[in-house]
Amino acid sequence: MNRISAVESKYKFKISKEEKLTGRVSLLNSEDGMRYILKKTNGHDLEREGELLRILKDKGLPAQQLLFALDGSRSFTHSGKEYSLYNYCKGENFKADEVLISEKAPQLLASSIAAFHAEMKEIELGYPEKELYKTVYGFAVPEVVKSPLARGDSIREIIAAVEPAVRSMSDTLPRQLIHRDAHFYNILFDEGRFSGMIDFEIAEVNHRIFDICYCATSVLCEIFGDEEKREQWVLFSKMLFKYYDETIGLTALEKKYFGEMLLCIQLIFMAYFSRDKELFSLNAEMLVWIYERRCEWQQL
Repeated sequence: MNRISAVESKYKFKISKEEKLTGRVSLLNSEDGMRYILKKTNGHDLEREGELLRILKDKGLPAQQLLFALDGSRSFTHSGKEYSLYNYCKGENFKADEVLISEKAPQLLASSIAAFHAEMKEIELGYPEKELYKTVYGFAVPEVVKSPLARGDSIREIIAAVEPAVRSMSDTLPRQLIHRDAHFYNILFDEGRFSGMIDFEIAEVNHRIFDICYCATSVLCEIFGDEEKREQWVLFSKMLFKYYDETIGLTALEKKYFGEMLLCIQLIFMAYFSRDKELFSLNAEMLVWIYERRCEWQQL
C-alpha cells in the first residue's frame, strides 16, 4: 500500500491528484471535488493542536482544521512516518513585493494576527511556556558565536549591546499563547478578505509582539537583496506595527521593544542556520542592518 492508498483507507475518500508543496506537505484533490492538506508530522502534540484549532474555529476565526481519521485518530503511520490531514483553506498569501507597495496589506496582516491573539490570550491547553532570554542567550547566542561563519566583531558587539534589553523584555512584556510561525505565507486572503491562518504546529506561550515582528522579518528576508526595497520595508514594518497596536492595544513597553524583538528573531534564525553558509550569512547581514536602524521603531 502506498501513501495515497493509506490516506484513502484511513479517511475513506478517493484521491484524484497529489501536488507536492514542500518536502513534508502535499495538496490532495479528491474525486468529489474537495481539497485537503497532507502533512508529515514533526513530533508535536496533535491532540492539543486539534483542540486549539477547534476552539479557534468555534470563536469564529478561520483556522485550518486537523481532521479525524475514521478510527478517531489524528494521524496515521505509513512506512515508519507519521502523517496528518487538514482541511484546505481557500485563499492566497501576499507576495513580498506586493506588501511593500500595497496600502491595504499592512492593515490586513496586522488585523489578522491581532484577531487571533485576542482569542488565544484566553486559551490554556498546556502549551510550552518559553522565556525569550533563555531562548536567545541560552540557545541562540551560543550556537551563533561558535559557528565558524560568525566572523568579525560586529555580531558579538550586537549580542552584548542588546542583552540588557532582552533581559528586560523577558521579564516585563505580556505573555500569552502565540502562533510562533506567523510568516506572511501562513496568512491567507481571498478576494481581499482574511480567509485563513495555517501552520500552528509550533504554537507556544511567549510575548505577543514576537508574532508581528516575525511577520515583518519574513517579508524582509524575501527582499533583502534589493537596497531600495529594504527602505520600503522599514515603512511597511512601521505601518504593520501601527495597525497591530490600533487593533490589539499595546503597552508602552511593547512599543518600545519592536527593534530588539526583530534582533532576537534574527539571532534565533542564525542559530538554526548555523551550518548553512548562505542562510546564516543572510540573517547575519539582516541582523547588522536592523541594528543600525533600531531607532526607527522607537519613534512609533
